[in-house]
Amino acid sequence: MKMKLNKTISTVLLVSGLLFVSLNAWSADKVNSDQPAPRVPTQVFQQDAQLMRLYQTALQNNPSLAVFSAKEQAAFSQQKQAASYEKAQLQLQSELSYAWMKKKDFGRTANQLKASYPLYQPDKTDLTQAANFQFNAAQWSLEAQKQNLMLQVADLYYRYWSQQAQVEFLLKEKRSISSILVQVRKRFQVGYQNLNDIAEIQARLDNNQADLLEAKQVLAITESNLVALVGESVNLDKMLMPQGLPSDGLLKNRLRLPHEKISVQQSWFMQNPGLKALRQQEQAANRQVDYEKNKNGVQLDAFGAYVYNDSDGNFYDDMQGVKGGLELKYPLYLGGRTDAAVAKSRANVSQVQAQQRQLMLKLQAIARNSLLSYQAGIERLVALQAALSSNQEAVKATEKGLQTGTRNILDLLNAQRSLHKAQRDVPMTRAKIWQSWFEFYGALGLLQPSEVAS
Repeated sequence: MKMKLNKTISTVLLVSGLLFVSLNAWSADKVNSDQPAPRVPTQVFQQDAQLMRLYQTALQNNPSLAVFSAKEQAAFSQQKQAASYEKAQLQLQSELSYAWMKKKDFGRTANQLKASYPLYQPDKTDLTQAANFQFNAAQWSLEAQKQNLMLQVADLYYRYWSQQAQVEFLLKEKRSISSILVQVRKRFQVGYQNLNDIAEIQARLDNNQADLLEAKQVLAITESNLVALVGESVNLDKMLMPQGLPSDGLLKNRLRLPHEKISVQQSWFMQNPGLKALRQQEQAANRQVDYEKNKNGVQLDAFGAYVYNDSDGNFYDDMQGVKGGLELKYPLYLGGRTDAAVAKSRANVSQVQAQQRQLMLKLQAIARNSLLSYQAGIERLVALQAALSSNQEAVKATEKGLQTGTRNILDLLNAQRSLHKAQRDVPMTRAKIWQSWFEFYGALGLLQPSEVAS
């Protein structure tokens, strides 16, 4: 009886465990599936007018956009050219010649005004459709380049402020070390300080100076890169370091999940202009396959012509009048040309499909990594706010300890450095959060220029 009871309990526990795991999986899936499709975060773009002005300037000046715009115009012209093949054609052929023949010399004129209309030419339809898809692909490529420009400007912009925070940290540290070095030298003169302390503090000051020079150089390089991207001089000295964080409800909801449950849905990337361009290229490549199949197939035209040929009876086609009818074309043997062309076009289709898959995987990785980085940045910012407060108290406690003799001057120097480091890390972390935010929406294809006009 006891053995049977134990077996029953084990069965109940097993079933309960499986039910618990299933409910957890279901709830996680439900959390992911209940997430709304992301939309253009217009309100977040409006938080930083400085950045938007830089982007609008880059839109006007960046030469890469001119390249893609020219490609779009070329695709538009190709589209018009392909469409013209399906319309009526009117041609004039005229000849005025003189022949020196064995028996007789004579002059000849041959003129024909011919109008034709394609009744059945599927290859021309395929060519038109392929050109339409190529034009759509060029438009989406231009849009993708605009959004990529937005992402590049934002990345350099926030990188600049992160590096500016590093420079300010080193300047604060330099002032603290210099001030303490003056105090230590005075204390040394009256016998209260060791010569080794002066040497150690001087070494810190020298290292600080080297780090400061390097930080300023890195900052200047970033500013130069930003100027090159925007296309004109940028006076960043008159700009203020951005404050605050993105007011984004979607990311806040995602941050409620633990790290291992953070995921992105494939449907979120359907708005990415790069993917849209590749999908249009795939459609164009498929139409190109059809074109190669039909190009050397049956073609039927209706035509009418006015003919005036005259050589005073010396040439066989002397005639004057009007003719009309149907013209049928069908090649009988082309030596395998069609099969080779079709195989080549199908290879292009496979290539574009592989590019789509590659880009999708890349975008999913970027989106998930940026979400993780965003979440880690938010958590670190909270910790840094607490560290900032505790470091301020630590400096006060060290100053009091210095007065009572329980702490030395180097302890104060270390406490001040920790405080300055926390003050540096707050804006640097905030800048990293913004960079992660732009990376996330850049992967989704929602950095739409039309929504960020200043």
